[in-house]
Amino acid sequence: MQWEKLVEREGDFLKNHLLYENFEANFPKIFQTNHANFLTMRKGNTFTHYWDNDDKRTLSGFIKEKLDKNPDFMKNNVEIGKKHFRNLIAFCEGLGDLQNKSNEELGKLAQEYFRLYKEPYPHFNLTVFSDELEKDGNTEIINLMADWRLFARDNFNKTHKLVNPLLEEIAKRLSLSVDEVKFLKPQEIVDYLSIKAKIRNRHNCYFMFNEGKFELKENKSYVVEESFSNEVKGSGTFSAKYSGRARVIKKNEDLNDVEEGEVLVLRMTTPDLMLEGIKKAGAIITDEGGITCHAAVLSREFNIPALMGTTNATRIFKTGDYVTVDTELGTAHRVQPPNKS
Repeated sequence: MQWEKLVEREGDFLKNHLLYENFEANFPKIFQTNHANFLTMRKGNTFTHYWDNDDKRTLSGFIKEKLDKNPDFMKNNVEIGKKHFRNLIAFCEGLGDLQNKSNEELGKLAQEYFRLYKEPYPHFNLTVFSDELEKDGNTEIINLMADWRLFARDNFNKTHKLVNPLLEEIAKRLSLSVDEVKFLKPQEIVDYLSIKAKIRNRHNCYFMFNEGKFELKENKSYVVEESFSNEVKGSGTFSAKYSGRARVIKKNEDLNDVEEGEVLVLRMTTPDLMLEGIKKAGAIITDEGGITCHAAVLSREFNIPALMGTTNATRIFKTGDYVTVDTELGTAHRVQPPNKS
């Protein structure tokens, strides 16, 4: 398998496990085909997703075939996904008084939450393949998938806030912190097992989805070879070339130090992260994303060159490096700064 990095994020083990349960059961049930082979590596609260290049192209072809047979395939997919989100949020909003519920009742609530949480996932999973549809020039489908991706993320985030009282009550019953509960498998939570030793092992673990099945290796590492150089490659929004000093953004506070004309280098862009920084940026480079990501939208809106999906720009470049971004070639590389005379 040829692993390609997809995203690197902060997130909990529990959500990773639900994603993989979806890969194994929900996705093939809905679409009658397996999801692309997938790998997730965790270090503490950070995880990195990888997918198999060949499988990615195969699943992308599957989506195109569905669209050829039924132009409303993606529209119908989105509507079904939204219906599942409505059911999920309604359930979370109706949790009620949890303190007076028995352990058995809490277990049933948790089990129903996990079931509902996985329902939108197959329909959301298709959005990561939207960039492969660019060559067909189907702007309507690309925009639909971009809007659906943002909608799904917003609703997942809303769900995580609404369900927190349930997780807090479970943590209290298990004499664990909420963070520790999020290192349990869904079934372990339902069964109310005290497994603190396993929690420690899962701070260093990896998931792998291969040939229709996924496995979790606890207290083990998986090495993915990555090459590093002075250059990164990605996808540009429009033809442009820009040179300037790099500013690596790892947290919101870093935006306070952005100076006029700097090249912003970050994992991914979100509306709250970019409100101030985008006004001063000369160019944007991201590890993640493609033509439908937030960076691409901002790039076109503010006419700022952007290079997306480089996978490792935040590790190649350092704040203060002088960088040239060429979106026509799809590259960014470190160069000598111009002489001041």
